[in-house]
Amino acid sequence: MSSRCARDELEMSRDHEGGLTRHAPLRRRLSQLVFFTTTLGCPLGWLALLATRSLAALSRGRRRQLARWSELLYAWSTHEVLAVVLFNSALELGQYFQYLLDPRCEPINALLREYFADQLSEPKCLSIRATTGPGTFVLAAAAAVSTAAGLQMHFSMRRTAAATLPVAAHPLGLAPELASDYSPPPDPQSAEGVEGAATDRSPPSEAAPALALPGQ
Repeated sequence: MSSRCARDELEMSRDHEGGLTRHAPLRRRLSQLVFFTTTLGCPLGWLALLATRSLAALSRGRRRQLARWSELLYAWSTHEVLAVVLFNSALELGQYFQYLLDPRCEPINALLREYFADQLSEPKCLSIRATTGPGTFVLAAAAAVSTAAGLQMHFSMRRTAAATLPVAAHPLGLAPELASDYSPPPDPQSAEGVEGAATDRSPPSEAAPALALPGQ
């Protein structure tokens, strides 16, 4: 019984490993697609939408739609995150692998120190030195410039929208794009307020019966 269970578990593990092997190319393609979309496609699309919204003559509704899409693409842009990760990995990648593999390399290191100490500069089975290439600095500069330019355009459009749209004194603090749909109540002291109050005041109905008081 135990041998049958062990055989069944072995077959299940083999099927699982075979399924992982079959789907490995698909997972790699999917991860590559997500990587290039978030690090290259979203930043370029965000800047393109901001430039279109700023330079093209569009209607108010179309400008709002482009603003929403540009904010969405900016939220998914990870080119600046990639630059930070590359610089950080160059500093910590060696320490990380040494922490994981140094205990297993210690028996080999003892043999290397005993027999190859005069031939090796460092008698170690594992030695990692991570460096950053020129592309990392180019990516960091491009991320800084694109982020600064995009944010400048974004805030300038926000200021333009706040200046052109009538902002009402609403207790909930409506956004500028919603302020145009809200009209504040008229001032009671103004002529419009007096006229509106007189219009809203309905005269008493002549058909309403008079109430008879007791004793009348």
